[in-house]
Amino acid sequence: MEFNASPWHTNPTQAFRLCQEHEAAGADRKPFAERSIVQHCAMFDRFTRYLAEHGLSLTTFGTDHVDSFFAPGSGFAEDTTTRIPYAKLIDRLRVIS
Repeated sequence: MEFNASPWHTNPTQAFRLCQEHEAAGADRKPFAERSIVQHCAMFDRFTRYLAEHGLSLTTFGTDHVDSFFAPGSGFAEDTTTRIPYAKLIDRLRVIS
């Protein structure tokens, strides 16, 4: 899906959901299950809310913003693997853009 397409600007969460439903695939190249899509969309929504709170968008964030998203006190426990799926999601966003 082309990143500059209107849905990415008007409703990025819906655009991400559509991408997950129609274009994304898991490691086995099979489409994501609905539960995975719901989880990915919730993660995407959390990240885009963070960006908006800091005056950023999907086209303007950089590595320093990702670092501050994961910084201590940001809601991610230091000893969990929660960051790994977020890092993968953010990496996929960079491919889209």
